[in-house]
Amino acid sequence: MKLFSLYTIGLITLFFFQAACDKPTRYKIATTVFTGVPPYEEFEMESPEQDTQEKEKKDQTGKLEFFHPLYEAGKCDKCHKNAAPYLSPGDETVNTSTELLRPIDKLCVSCHTQLTPRNAIRNNLWMHNPVARSRCMDCHEPHQSKNMSVLKQPESELCLSCHDTQLLENENHPDINDTCGSCHNSHIGINKFLLSREHAENLEIINIP
Repeated sequence: MKLFSLYTIGLITLFFFQAACDKPTRYKIATTVFTGVPPYEEFEMESPEQDTQEKEKKDQTGKLEFFHPLYEAGKCDKCHKNAAPYLSPGDETVNTSTELLRPIDKLCVSCHTQLTPRNAIRNNLWMHNPVARSRCMDCHEPHQSKNMSVLKQPESELCLSCHDTQLLENENHPDINDTCGSCHNSHIGINKFLLSREHAENLEIINIP
């Protein structure tokens, strides 16, 4: 009877563990039921490529959510002073200071080192104007967004909030149906047009202090 009970508990635990589709929930279940669970950022041994991509989630309304990878991993201390870790994005039980470790114009490039003006000059590259001025927050939300790459608006809407729509009427943009990002890099390129076919933009988090 005892063996049957343990077997039943194991099956129930396994069912709920598999049913929890998001990593934070699986981690909470694992740490509650098992011992020796690795730290959150090592849980499930995600590859570096996966770790640098925004993770798609479903919020309570069923809409897709995109998270900055450090925010999703609970590494608040990489950007904020006196920050505590948490197990899931938006955990309201965590008291995290809004004070940043360094000014915002230096904070993002402390990890995204390939997007600095110094790197552009060294490699003879052009930079998108907001990137050259370290104004990342003009286009991105710092933590989460309904838009891919944690953008403040859908990609093409965001681009056209600054760029004149007449750009779409010249001979280089006939019958455009794709997003701007299907042809252009968002940050850096070999000339002012930032064409992705001419330069492969690397957006991985290169360095985490």
